[in-house]
Amino acid sequence: MRARKPSNKLSPIIWHPLHVPRQSIILWLASKGRLRTMDRIPRNAENDTTCKLCHREGESHDHLFFNCGYSKKVWEWITKKANLAWPNLPWQGLLTWLEQRSSAKGNFHQWISYLALSSTIYHLWRERNRRTFDNNGQSITTLCDNILTQIRTQLMEHPRRADIPDLLQRIWNLRD
Repeated sequence: MRARKPSNKLSPIIWHPLHVPRQSIILWLASKGRLRTMDRIPRNAENDTTCKLCHREGESHDHLFFNCGYSKKVWEWITKKANLAWPNLPWQGLLTWLEQRSSAKGNFHQWISYLALSSTIYHLWRERNRRTFDNNGQSITTLCDNILTQIRTQLMEHPRRADIPDLLQRIWNLRD
């Protein structure tokens, strides 16, 4: 009846078995460049378009999530803890790189990398909003601890937790 659309290659990255729905929605919006960053808001004298995390450059998706000094430190911390080897690419480049490495079946290593991506994007967006609307921010350490706790919680609650490889169980302290 209706024309079939091509499948979305980001689907396994965004909607993996460990996903948190609200984080996946923010990741989906960010992947489409649809979050209301300052570069998308009409400019006038009242709008300060400076990044709320670093206060140095104009805010855009690429800057906010990957080029901002605050975000870069968060990513360094998360990728080191999660034992992820990601290239230093702009936003769309990283999504393309992840798409090329995703498999339909997936595995815990991939799911953790996808969860790290969605959790980090979500928490950076929340931190940006906290600073924009509440004039209240967190330290990098506190934000990273929140992200890592979120990832660990998702792993702990997974019904196949016993199937998680030993290395990942040690990294994420999943042993009872």
